[in-house]
Amino acid sequence: MKLFMVGYVVILLLSNIILAQEENETLDFTKDRNILPPSPPDENTINIIFEIRDEAENLLSNTHLIFILTNTQTDETLNLLQYTDTGTTFLNIKKGIWKGKLGVDEAIHLGSDYFANIYLDTNEKREYTPHLIHVGNILGEVYDENNRLVKGAKVSSQCTQYLVEDSETDEFGTFLLEYLAPGECRIAALYDDRIGFSTVMITPSTLTYAKIILDQRTVQNNTNLWFIGAVVIIFVFFLFYQFNKNKTKKDDVGQQKNKKSIQLQKKEKVQLPKKEEKNIQQEKNDIDQKRVNDILNSLKAREKQIVTFLLENNYQATQAKIISGTGIPKTSLMRTLDSLVMRNIIQVQKIQKAKKISLTNWFLGME
Repeated sequence: MKLFMVGYVVILLLSNIILAQEENETLDFTKDRNILPPSPPDENTINIIFEIRDEAENLLSNTHLIFILTNTQTDETLNLLQYTDTGTTFLNIKKGIWKGKLGVDEAIHLGSDYFANIYLDTNEKREYTPHLIHVGNILGEVYDENNRLVKGAKVSSQCTQYLVEDSETDEFGTFLLEYLAPGECRIAALYDDRIGFSTVMITPSTLTYAKIILDQRTVQNNTNLWFIGAVVIIFVFFLFYQFNKNKTKKDDVGQQKNKKSIQLQKKEKVQLPKKEEKNIQQEKNDIDQKRVNDILNSLKAREKQIVTFLLENNYQATQAKIISGTGIPKTSLMRTLDSLVMRNIIQVQKIQKAKKISLTNWFLGME
């Protein structure tokens, strides 16, 4: 029993020692905890209180605010969107002089409601109440003469418009013009050379509907065309004068060009072997004319044109001669020749730099 009591006391002493060590570690303020002190406030910035009040000096609660501000000293620009449920908001901005615009949109109305120009010197005041101007909005659609909605039409107002400038119709043919001065407003829409107009009455804090029909055409400025025409006429007279002045030289040049043309034609012309020339007449007598006619009737228009040309030219001709005789473009001719080769109606033989096209014995019925 005594031994049990002694062991129990020893265990209590050890547990107290361990608890004391843990408490010492917890209370050790000299140990590095990597805790940094809070950063001091930026000396170059300042909090400005904005109070948003209407004409009756009532705070406008539940509003969205659009700030577009520029620092006149640093050219720094701020574009901010804020919400206030009390009519008071704070802006943390750099010290200096700020100029810009403010748009106010009350949540209870569709579209924008107020606009204000802002001039703020942070060295003079820390509370600012902008002078608000009541504005209205236009929601509209643009149609063509066939009463179809037009996408991508440019829309502009010909009345006072604050904050937001011209608009453009979306993929549904609708547009939105905001922050417009109350009163009569004329708007215009332009798409390609079509233009249309509409006049609406702007009411404060209201979204007014407008419909524009592109029922007129714009006139292009022809000044540049007249200038170009005058230059062309002067140039033509100059060429005529030079032609008369150097008529003899021109004749000589023309003769030289004719000689070169004849030489080129000679180069392109393929001389047929004499043995083939002697056998041409004999081959004409041996062809199966009925077979030829049946195959011709089964061909497409250009295929038939080429085969007929070869029949009229001793069953063979150069590619250049076929182009010249049929008027078929080179790219189209190549495709048509490939089709005829695949059907065993013609064969293509390369001679020097030219290609000789000839009808096959199978087509002529001479096999």
